[in-house]
Amino acid sequence: MCSARGFTAFAAACAMAVAFATQTTSASAEPAVKYMEVNNARFPYAEEGSGPPVVFVHGAAADYRLWNPQRATLAQEGYRAVSYTLRYFGTEPWDKDGPVFSGKTHAEDLAAFIRGLGAGPVHVVAWSYAGQVVFNVVVQNPELVKSLFIYETSSATHVADPLALKTVREEGSRTFGSTVKAVKENDKDEAIRQLINGVGGKDDYFASQPATLQALQLDSAPSALRMFNAPPPVPISCSQLGSVVTPMAVAWGAETRPFFRLIAEEAARCTPAGTHITIPGAGHMWPSEQPAKFTATLIDFLKKH
Repeated sequence: MCSARGFTAFAAACAMAVAFATQTTSASAEPAVKYMEVNNARFPYAEEGSGPPVVFVHGAAADYRLWNPQRATLAQEGYRAVSYTLRYFGTEPWDKDGPVFSGKTHAEDLAAFIRGLGAGPVHVVAWSYAGQVVFNVVVQNPELVKSLFIYETSSATHVADPLALKTVREEGSRTFGSTVKAVKENDKDEAIRQLINGVGGKDDYFASQPATLQALQLDSAPSALRMFNAPPPVPISCSQLGSVVTPMAVAWGAETRPFFRLIAEEAARCTPAGTHITIPGAGHMWPSEQPAKFTATLIDFLKKH
């Protein structure tokens, strides 16, 4: 267990710990960073292109740069592609006395950010921890979201099946146990390394990456201590997901770990009217391991909505 608060807190922490960059574009290819001030904070973001707005939301050990490849391709395809950095991630000097690190805080920030774009309802793309954030936004503020594309959401509040929950607990312990140990020792850099090793499925996964990528992931190391001590996520039940009328795609990899697969499959079961996509041969890191294929799948969904 992550803490004495039990599985709910464990799921909240682990949900935050499963999406990060494995590919970035060169600095010369990136647009200039912009800033938007909402909810008493200054959020960095990048945007490219013009047309229907698409907002990308990252997960843990990442920032707006996670989506550089996808954002550039969407801009070429006639979309206004935007990615921003969630509060307490990346390199911003966030106010240490700001609101608590939580899915609720991030959902409120995302809603305010979308309003700040002044573009009306937007298509939203989320990966892993960001899935729970955007679920909250589409349930609480459906007028802000034109469509929703989620790859492997990682919060289990909608999972009601006892056997599935048991497997999620066991898999979460195996995947994030070393990360939790580093957090308890207050070693934020080691927490990020172990987080990436755990999700990558190899003890040397972090070290095997390019130095530039390791640096990008470590940029969000200060968030590690916050995320694994965060309060439980605002529950989004299966019935709440089922009541969403916004077009939604729930996607997952055929080869992903049971922790992610079961959560995604339950989300699909809760949204029978949605689009459900299984990616052959893919694992949790598919969006960054094969950004072109991810973007092609996303565009196919967007063109239908």
